[in-house]
Parts: sequence; structure tokens; C-alpha cells
Amino acid sequence: MDIRQRKEFMMLMVDAYPTFELTTGRVKLWTEMLTDVEYSVAIKRLRNHIATHKFAPSIAEILNPDATGSRDSTLYDELGDLIPGALDRTPI
Repeated sequence: MDIRQRKEFMMLMVDAYPTFELTTGRVKLWTEMLTDVEYSVAIKRLRNHIATHKFAPSIAEILNPDATGSRDSTLYDELGDLIPGALDRTPI
């Protein structure tokens, strides 16, 4: 990604997730991590994340979304095993 593309990527994330705060350190880190990623790949992953998640992605979720996708179901499976029926209840 070039500088303009990284800026567009970050602005889309801020537009989609208003609570995602752009700090100097955060911009620097994301910029470093996204340098070698094709813009079309990164923006497609971000748009997919926006469509399916209510919270901003981590860098890992953009770089390798398949590796991070299974963690939620595993956690729910483990919780269900610890407290049978706990996931069937609606919180008050």
C-alpha cells in the first residue's frame, strides 16, 4: 500500500467505527504493518470486517482474517461446557 491508500484505509475505519481513535502511535503502527499488503486485499478485508463486526478490527484480523475467525466460537464452546445452558439465556 502506498501512503494515500493507507490514509484512505484508516479513514474508512474511522468512518465505520467512530470510537476508533487515531493516535500518532496507532497510525504509525498500522502504517508499518500494512506497508506490504496489497490495497485491494486490505480494503476488501476491512469492508468484510465492517459488514460482520461491530468493533474495529485488530491488525491481525486484517493481515490474516482466517486465523482469527475461529476464536469466538471456541470461546463460546468452552463457556458452554463450563456452564451448561449459559449461552441459551438472555442477559437481563
